Amino acid sequence: MESGLIISEKSHYSVMSPNANLNELIGQYILVHPELQYDPASKQNWPGMIWSVDIERDDFVISFHDNTRGLYSADTLLILKPVDEIYQLLADHGHMLAAPDLKTLTQINLFLQYGIGDKEWKALELAASNPNIQELSLDLLKDRLALQQSPSLKR
Repeated sequence: MESGLIISEKSHYSVMSPNANLNELIGQYILVHPELQYDPASKQNWPGMIWSVDIERDDFVISFHDNTRGLYSADTLLILKPVDEIYQLLADHGHMLAAPDLKTLTQINLFLQYGIGDKEWKALELAASNPNIQELSLDLLKDRLALQQSPSLKR
């Protein structure tokens, strides 16, 4: 195995915490950035799962439900924000959201807090279906990784 390359499968998926280690990336659900200009796999705004990672090369192999895979960098992938952040956004700014956006963000929050099974997958599908709430419910994977590598930095 090459240095920095991790290849694995997981049967249990959860939202990656801001302090997660890099091994926890494998099996995480992500969304390919909807505004990605060049995507040979043509999977913009598609949810997928991180299949393998080479952090040193910024290579993330993403597996999709149609049994295809694509190679992406961390700045082209979106990951769900932690549920406590989504909940706080709802509490602080829910009254300013349009009704459809409030409904979608509330559903995402409820799936993440109380859902069973593939709750993260369902939450990502909801985020993909409503571009208005993507900024509220998703982070760039690149930004999340930067937070991990600089734990002394606070938002």
